[in-house]
Amino acid sequence: MTTAAWRRWLPRLLLLAFCLSLVLPLPRYLAGLQSGEFGLWLGRLAWVAGLSALILLLGLLGRWLARRRG
Repeated sequence: MTTAAWRRWLPRLLLLAFCLSLVLPLPRYLAGLQSGEFGLWLGRLAWVAGLSALILLLGLLGRWLARRRG
């Protein structure tokens, strides 16, 4: 593999590994939570997902405006 290929794929592989490390033990973790703890966990998850979606939306909007200006 070339250096350019590593630079392209390594961040994606690391992100995939991070996501899998969160998802795989999830059922056992959630089963041990009480209702208040589950609500807190769900709120934090919604916060992170919402913030990520907002950053993505702002990035797409910025890209669209940059292309429009030309």
